[in-house]
Amino acid sequence: MVAADGGPRLNGTISVENERNQAWRVYVVRCGDGTFYTGIAKDVARRLAQHEAGQGARYTRGRGPIRLWWRSAAMSKSEALSLEHRLKGLTHRQKVALKDGDGDQGLRRDAEDR
Repeated sequence: MVAADGGPRLNGTISVENERNQAWRVYVVRCGDGTFYTGIAKDVARRLAQHEAGQGARYTRGRGPIRLWWRSAAMSKSEALSLEHRLKGLTHRQKVALKDGDGDQGLRRDAEDR
């Protein structure tokens, strides 16, 4: 059986390509200067290593050490981009609250509603 995108189907309904798209995560890192950076990646650990090595986003260069502050569950790329945009709109205080789990409940509910 073949999916609309030309790839084989899994369980008769989900294509392999669609399954790959579910692997995106949104992450928030706290920089050494106390600021936050938000991004998306399929492999968060590899992306954090890139930030630490100065090969990540220009914003994080020279702001080390970089620490993972919060990470989402796996989702599609479009969902990850949408959540990233919403997280970037949070205040510093709201991003601090993500670490304790106080600030992410609304974000999770919104993502589950879609």
